[in-house]
Amino acid sequence: MTEPTRRRHVSVWPLWAWVMTGVSAVAVGAGAIGGVLSPSIVLDIISFWPGLVGAFLVAAALWPVQRRGRRRLGAVLPLLMISWLASGSALHLAGWNQLPSAAADLVGPDAGLVTTASLRIATRGTLALGGHGAGPLYRVEMVRRGGEAGPPEALERVDDGVAVLDVRPQAEVGWFRFAGWEASVAENPTWQLEAEADVVELDLATLRLAGLRVEGAGRVDLPRVGADPVPVRLQGSILLTVPDGTAAEVTGQATVPTTWERLENGARAPVDGPGYVIEVIGGATVEITER
Repeated sequence: MTEPTRRRHVSVWPLWAWVMTGVSAVAVGAGAIGGVLSPSIVLDIISFWPGLVGAFLVAAALWPVQRRGRRRLGAVLPLLMISWLASGSALHLAGWNQLPSAAADLVGPDAGLVTTASLRIATRGTLALGGHGAGPLYRVEMVRRGGEAGPPEALERVDDGVAVLDVRPQAEVGWFRFAGWEASVAENPTWQLEAEADVVELDLATLRLAGLRVEGAGRVDLPRVGADPVPVRLQGSILLTVPDGTAAEVTGQATVPTTWERLENGARAPVDGPGYVIEVIGGATVEITER
């Protein structure tokens, strides 16, 4: 009479771990191809290749133990691979400056003794712009999601305290396609700004403005005015906020606070003195509020 053959125990843990690894890899790839994630996420994850090598070394070290019946240890390698994918993706989305995608970011020269600056900045997708303290004259970082905004390049001229800057997308983007830009400028100079994007979010409350032109859809927060009037030209669908008690006059179609005086072709705030001279380009949808 023959001895019955022992049934070999098979653990489902490795199977599920490999399935989840495949799902994670497909999710990252589909996100990059479908435009939800920037294609540069692939470069960032690959840059963590030492972690993947370490995962295979750990799995190789555990292989003799797994052969002796510890079948669940077969899940170690796919779980480590999931951790590798998750870590690379998280650092990419967080904008860690040591990753390959950080090469798309742009930092201008030191603000130094610049007293007057002119900046034209235009991109596809979203554009967030605000002020920062001491440091570079300007800084542009990528919004690390999928989109059609390429990395920036700049034309710069700085001479005798006056800076002229033109920041635009590069013609060749390759892997470096993003949802937009997050930019900031030094707060010391007086700025002449031109900003253009599909979606704009301009927090200019800490800046000194000599003039402003905006094209896009979104929100613009203006600072207080100095001794001279500040011209503002708006084109698009824009919510414009001005500090309470600031003189302002708008020409063109715009929704204004109820306290403003209606004019033949616009309206004005009930405040005397230098302020904003706002021009709404035909076809634009502008709402002005006080804060």
